[in-house]
Amino acid sequence: MKIRKSFGWSLLFILSSAVALAASGICTGQIVYGNNGSDLVGQVTNVFGKKAEIRWQLLDGQPYSGNLSYWDTEDLSAQTRCFGSVCEGNTVYGNNGSDLVGTANRVFENGKVEVKWALLDGQSDTGGFSYWNAASLSVQTSCSGRICAQDNVYGNNGSNLVGVAQRVFSNGKVEVRWTTLDGAPYSGNLSYWNSSSLQKLAPPCGSNGAAACQ
Repeated sequence: MKIRKSFGWSLLFILSSAVALAASGICTGQIVYGNNGSDLVGQVTNVFGKKAEIRWQLLDGQPYSGNLSYWDTEDLSAQTRCFGSVCEGNTVYGNNGSDLVGTANRVFENGKVEVKWALLDGQSDTGGFSYWNAASLSVQTSCSGRICAQDNVYGNNGSNLVGVAQRVFSNGKVEVRWTTLDGAPYSGNLSYWNSSSLQKLAPPCGSNGAAACQ
């Protein structure tokens, strides 16, 4: 009888724990984001009902070490693969007017994306991680309108710029490497243009019908 009673209590404990985990949505071992405005990211070490024990690893994108913290599970967002159109590993463009390009490192269920920026205004940028709302990011795609990656393009700004489209993003931005300015060789930083401000090189006459020569 004692063995049966002990087994019964053990089974009840296991079932109760499973229910608690299912209810909270947070499990031991998960990477989580703390929803307090400080861009805290860490790992859950234990879950006690609706309380999670966390070892924070990053604060505002910089390495962080401190004591274990205890948070309500409802104040945490677990890591996930994608949120909306943004997935882990995507190359992304930051829609804040600064021409930021980088990689989505981790994505969380609240829509926050941990980004490692690589370029700022076409120049190399190094620093810690940044945390952006997925809605403020545009992912790399193959084409936008008539402009596709690796197309030869002309910039409609009056400077007779000719170059090659490097990357294209879902918001219509195109990363261009200019090679010619007013007919002379040109080298400079990468530039980011709206696809509507670029003209694509037409194919030679006869290779794509008479329309190519119009």
